[in-house]
Amino acid sequence: LLDYFKEIKIDKSAGRAMPYAESAIPTSWAFLENPNLAGRMLSDSDERVFDVYLLLLIEFDGNPEGRIILDYDKTAEYLAIQGRMTRAAYRRQITKPLRKLEERYNLIKFQPQYAEDAVITLLSYDDPEKPYSYPKEWYFQIPDNFWKYGWNRKLSFSAKFCYLVNLAYVSISN
Repeated sequence: LLDYFKEIKIDKSAGRAMPYAESAIPTSWAFLENPNLAGRMLSDSDERVFDVYLLLLIEFDGNPEGRIILDYDKTAEYLAIQGRMTRAAYRRQITKPLRKLEERYNLIKFQPQYAEDAVITLLSYDDPEKPYSYPKEWYFQIPDNFWKYGWNRKLSFSAKFCYLVNLAYVSISN
């Protein structure tokens, strides 16, 4: 096993498209515990929805309205789909998970704009009528190394989910 770990290489180019948080993204336990959120994404194989939601959490700056201006080009680069398809095609590929986050998971309000960046409002896990705010209790931190080292691209969806569960339990262990 140790020999295998020695073979793992850091993808230094993977982190270039990633906007970095100061050190980590605070993430509520509710995202993992609510069976209609991360667990449902996993069981429905909604990996791109999961990845886009984590990107939205990174982009969130703590404003009280929960607003984010989503840059489609930067998002396509983050998802590694830029350059593999036309701009119109990757905008469609990004819009699909955003619609699911809005309609299926009630995690965002999505306001697309023709030929412009979208306006996203993150919503509270407890009350989707209220904007999202950073969790004050029962949260764990996703370190920016998750993106910096390219784990968001290298790990399977199940492994990403298990990694978040592990981070959550580590945050409460003594």
